[in-house]
Amino acid sequence: MSERRPGTSVTPPFRHALPGSHGRQWSGWPRDSLVYRRREEVWRLAHNILGGRKAARNFLSQPDLDGDHTLLDIAQASQLGQLQVSHLLRKFAARGEGLW
Repeated sequence: MSERRPGTSVTPPFRHALPGSHGRQWSGWPRDSLVYRRREEVWRLAHNILGGRKAARNFLSQPDLDGDHTLLDIAQASQLGQLQVSHLLRKFAARGEGLW
């Protein structure tokens, strides 16, 4: 058995912090990002116009014409995308059409 120097302690290796284990641990966008703000604004608009969470989710999860992205993806990607999805929502509201 090896001798220890006085005043030192033995700490098991599992107690040391692992590199990279500090900081943000989730994969979502930070709340101050433009993507988060766009998503939040479009979600609120859809929720208010369509009358609830389920209707907003169904509308925003529809694929676009190409079928590659959802309407929420388009709204998050750019300010123009947000404007297009918001315009589509307002158009449905002005017509008074039921989506589902």
